[in-house]
Amino acid sequence: MTREIHQPANTAKDFDSWNIVKKQLDKRKRTPQFNERDIWWCQIGINVGFEQDGKGEIYSRPVLILSRINEWMFFGIPLTSKDKEGYFYIKVGEIEPGVTSTAILSQARIFSANRLVERIGTIGGKKFLAIRDSTAKKILKVSSPRISTRGVAPNGDLCPNCTKPSAKNQDHERATK
Repeated sequence: MTREIHQPANTAKDFDSWNIVKKQLDKRKRTPQFNERDIWWCQIGINVGFEQDGKGEIYSRPVLILSRINEWMFFGIPLTSKDKEGYFYIKVGEIEPGVTSTAILSQARIFSANRLVERIGTIGGKKFLAIRDSTAKKILKVSSPRISTRGVAPNGDLCPNCTKPSAKNQDHERATK
């Protein structure tokens, strides 16, 4: 059975204009360097139904990179500047001066790195881990995964110096179990 969805007349989507921009994106030869925890302006386009759309002439919105799959693809979560609350929303905080954001977990998906426009910044390790764990629980339905704390500093931030095994890191891991 198919349900009919009625959208208000003033919300018509301009798929033709987005298609012109999307063709240019597809021609990009080089992708920018990106990492987990980065927030980028990302050309997510105009999408179907209730999927999150981009805004403006290049159809972009901020996206948090949750997982780097390879140099061409990542798993990301679109952000909104609207103050949203509910099961599928997590406050990210200020991403640009005067702009606070909320992660829309229900809109998480795979993106091509060709869609990345400009790096906004990086979120802190504690906030990143909260969003990652919440996504695993709420979207992937994984209950409390045991995720290694290697790479997490004692203050909860991700730490590039903590990625190699050492006596100090092993003590830190034992203390966090």
